[in-house]
Amino acid sequence: MGSLTYKITNTSVSEKGTVEVSATNSKTLKSVKIASTVKIGGVSFNVTSIGKNAFKNCKNLKVITVSSTKIKTVGTNAFKGIYKKAKIKVPSSKLKSYKKLFAGKGQSKTVTITK
Repeated sequence: MGSLTYKITNTSVSEKGTVEVSATNSKTLKSVKIASTVKIGGVSFNVTSIGKNAFKNCKNLKVITVSSTKIKTVGTNAFKGIYKKAKIKVPSSKLKSYKKLFAGKGQSKTVTITK
């Protein structure tokens, strides 16, 4: 699955199942992209959450790009220990709601959330 580890949270047959970004495969990543859907075992899943401690202590992580507009939850300390001037890029239609959702998830006050 590339640089991210996913955890399946729902395997609904009638609609697409859902997954959570649970961790990174490397603590030395400089940038990461969270897609809106991922394929696991030939089955497509919507990305709907970021797990607790998902990016914890990734000191070099400077850019997080979120493509998904379906993220509903972000775990505690999900962004704790990332680069202090990191940028989190989100879809412009979700900028306001994602700013609220991502607030206080462990990142420094100098981390910016932009479209």
